[in-house]
Amino acid sequence: MIGSMIDGAAAVFRGIKLFFLDRGAWRYALAPWLMLALIYAALAGLMWYSADTLVAAFAESMPEWLSALTGVILRIGVLTLSLFLLPLLTLVSLYELCGWMLADLLAGYWNRSRFGWNHRRTPGEFRRFMLKSAWFSIKAGVKLLLPALLGLLFPLLGQALLFLYAGYLTAIAALGTTAFLYGVDFEVMRRRARRDPAVWGFGLTAYALLLFPLLPLIILPGIIIGGAELFHSEMEEELLTASRPRPTSAGTP
Repeated sequence: MIGSMIDGAAAVFRGIKLFFLDRGAWRYALAPWLMLALIYAALAGLMWYSADTLVAAFAESMPEWLSALTGVILRIGVLTLSLFLLPLLTLVSLYELCGWMLADLLAGYWNRSRFGWNHRRTPGEFRRFMLKSAWFSIKAGVKLLLPALLGLLFPLLGQALLFLYAGYLTAIAALGTTAFLYGVDFEVMRRRARRDPAVWGFGLTAYALLLFPLLPLIILPGIIIGGAELFHSEMEEELLTASRPRPTSAGTP
C-alpha cells in the first residue's frame, strides 16, 4: 500500500518533468497565461480607477497638501496590492479556472503523441460524461461542506478530512481528462480510483503542491499529464474492460 502511494506521488513529479521536456505541450499552458494576463490587467486597471475616485471624493474636504499626500498614499497602496496581494489571492484560482478549461486539449495531445490515442468521442458520449462529471462535482462540493463545518468544532480533524477529500477530488479531475478520451464510464473510473492507494498518493501530493502560492501556475499542466501517465500505468486495461458493453446472451431479445 505504501509503495503504491509512493508510485502515485511520483507520477505527479514525473508529469511535471515530462511537461517541461515536451515543448509541444507548452502551447496548452500559454493560452491560460494570456487569458490570465487580460483578467489581471482589467482588475489592476479597475483598482487604479477606484483609487482616483477615492482621491477625488476626499480632495474637496481636505487642504491641498493633505489631498496630495492622500493621493500618494492611496496610489502606493493600490500599486502594492496590484503587484503582490492581488496575484497571491487571484492568480492561482484564475489560472486553475482557465487551465482546466483546456485540460481536455492537453490530455488529447499527450495521449495522442505518447500513447497513440486517435478516438473521437460522439456528441452523445460527451454529454453523458459531462453530465455525470457535473453531478459528481455538485455532490463533491456539498460533501466538502461537512469537513469544513467540522473544522469549526475540531480544527485538526476537520482540516485533515478536508485535505484528504480535496486530494481525492484532485486525482479524479486529473484522471478524468484521460478516462474521458478512452470512453471509460465516469462511475467505473470513480469506483476504481477510490480504492487505489496510488490514486490517493497522486491526489494528496498534487493537492499539497497546489496549496503553495503561485506554484499552480507552473505545475498544473504537469498534473494533467501525470494523471494520464497514472491512468495508463495503473488502471488502463481494467477500466477499459469494465467500460465495454457486456454481450447479451443468445436467448436475449
